[in-house]
Amino acid sequence: MSSNRWREFRPPEKGLNEGETVEWSQKAGVEFNLIFCGSCLPLASFFFAFPIIFFLGQQVGTAVLVALGVMIVYYFGQMIRRKMTKYFLTSERLLEVRGGIIEAEIPLVNLRGLDSADFLTTSLSHDDGPYNYYNIDIADPVQGTNLRMTAMREDVLEIVRGLGDLG
Repeated sequence: MSSNRWREFRPPEKGLNEGETVEWSQKAGVEFNLIFCGSCLPLASFFFAFPIIFFLGQQVGTAVLVALGVMIVYYFGQMIRRKMTKYFLTSERLLEVRGGIIEAEIPLVNLRGLDSADFLTTSLSHDDGPYNYYNIDIADPVQGTNLRMTAMREDVLEIVRGLGDLG
């Protein structure tokens, strides 16, 4: 792990190394399954709570309602966590920053000369009209650090594919 983990990062005031510049930054996207599971399923399942209480009894119905409440709190927390996350590509490294604190960092020099298949895996998060959104997983082969970028558009995917040439 890097010694920069948990260090504050608020460019341009804090966190940049000497001579380092921010080339690109973007907030994390929210994956479709997080939106669906965090809002649609719990809200829809409340309509089934009364029939469950009626047919299975008050104890089972209460347990189901408690489970739904826990699920809503969990997914709400995940949504807040995603909204606090921002990704930065600087002249020296790729960063995941949550709430102004560095969560993950991959030095570009560790990716130098690598083919994108050696450090990059992607999966389709969802599509929205003409745009596809991808979950992008980047693995640092030197440090063993993994960085996951959620719900990024295809232009971001192309930037990340070129990181082997930038380092």
